[in-house]
Amino acid sequence: MILKKSLVLKFLFKTPSQTNSILIAISIVALAFIIQWYFYNTFRTTIFIAFYPAVFFASLITGDYLAGLIATILSIVLAIFGFAPELVFPKPNDIQHTSWASIIFFFVMGNIFSYVQSDCRKIAAKALQQEREIRTILDESAIVTVTDCDGKITFVNDKYCELTGYSKEELIGNTHKIVSSSFHTSSFYTELWKTISEGKVWRGEICNKKKNGDIYYEYNTITPIQDAKGNIIKFIAMRLDITEKKIREKELIEKSKLTALLDMANGMAHEIKNPLQIIIGIISSILSRSNELNLSIHRKSCEDIMKSSRRISEIISTLEEFSNESDIKIFKDVELKEIIHSTLNLCYENFKASEINLNVMSIPQVSLRCQYNRIIQALWQLLSNSRDAILPLRERWINIDFSLGENDFKIIISDSGKNIPKEISDKMKTPFFTTKSEKKHLGLGLSVADSILRNHGGKIEIDTYSDTTKIILVFPIILITFQFE
Repeated sequence: MILKKSLVLKFLFKTPSQTNSILIAISIVALAFIIQWYFYNTFRTTIFIAFYPAVFFASLITGDYLAGLIATILSIVLAIFGFAPELVFPKPNDIQHTSWASIIFFFVMGNIFSYVQSDCRKIAAKALQQEREIRTILDESAIVTVTDCDGKITFVNDKYCELTGYSKEELIGNTHKIVSSSFHTSSFYTELWKTISEGKVWRGEICNKKKNGDIYYEYNTITPIQDAKGNIIKFIAMRLDITEKKIREKELIEKSKLTALLDMANGMAHEIKNPLQIIIGIISSILSRSNELNLSIHRKSCEDIMKSSRRISEIISTLEEFSNESDIKIFKDVELKEIIHSTLNLCYENFKASEINLNVMSIPQVSLRCQYNRIIQALWQLLSNSRDAILPLRERWINIDFSLGENDFKIIISDSGKNIPKEISDKMKTPFFTTKSEKKHLGLGLSVADSILRNHGGKIEIDTYSDTTKIILVFPIILITFQFE
């Protein structure tokens, strides 16, 4: 008998949740008994008047069939022994059939109610668990924000905080203007709001700005949420970070522009080259016969024409080499002097017209194993950046220097511009970052140059300790071959 009691108790109090359910059921039934006893004269018409709510609340609070069953049994026991013991110990031939029927009915109904309540709670718990799982999946894979009808942010998930760099406290209560990059026009946002205010889903790309100033792109699906009456109560925005995709697209655009430019340059070179050779030939003939023809007075002019013609010829040759698509991906040994000379051919006249003093220090007698066209592109891009930066200054100069170390070789481009602070230098190699007008410049120059250097196993460094602007192209020493005369 003791063993059976022990097993019953073990079953009933198997888990902490079961123990809590039983204790709650006992407490509620005890309270019902006190109420029934205190208002006995009022409730004497039925012994179960206070116990019906007891079973209801025991099942409702715990959502457990066991609690409902315990409450039902306790209610019957307390009702019988507390208020109507004659039901258990009736006088001979005086059995209260009606009372017994009500006891059985109460027992059955109490069990049915507790079972239904338990089942409903299980369904609700399952639905809640599914909602949690969906929320977890969304938190892990999607970038989500929720706004009210005024556009104020009411919810953000962790992914959105990671993307923007803002905390939840900084975002909630604010509008999305906090991440605005000013890239889009006001009409863009007017159209967006018009669409979602009409209850339609809006899809599209938005360019925004992180807390640290970096630009990023996202693809948005903004869905209006309506109540039962069809009124919009909030908007849910699901986002995808498409910054990397946009970078690739912009680079392809830049490449296609460069390809078109090279094609045009190549075509122009062929068109100009033949007439230019004729001009050079005629001027050479005139110069050789200047004494004979008594043209000494015009000799200086002819020499200037010859000098300019040869200069044009050099530029054309450089453009022809630069526009040679077959050489773009090929690594070959090229003299450093040739690389520098070809680069300067492309920009010297521009610098001269801008009154920029361009100084090239002694070029080492080395060859660089590289993608010739790509290295020229990187150097030209950096020199163009320097030119744009110093044009507004009174003092305009650009120096190109070289440094040969134990493990690397450096090409150092410095100019008369101001020192670049570290907080800006950290962003300068990021695609889309630019200190120029965003309408005219994509902010890919230094990023493209850095990509070219990394493809050669090198990198671009920015000297933040220099008094002036200093950009350094670093190549691994393995790419360098020394030349001996």
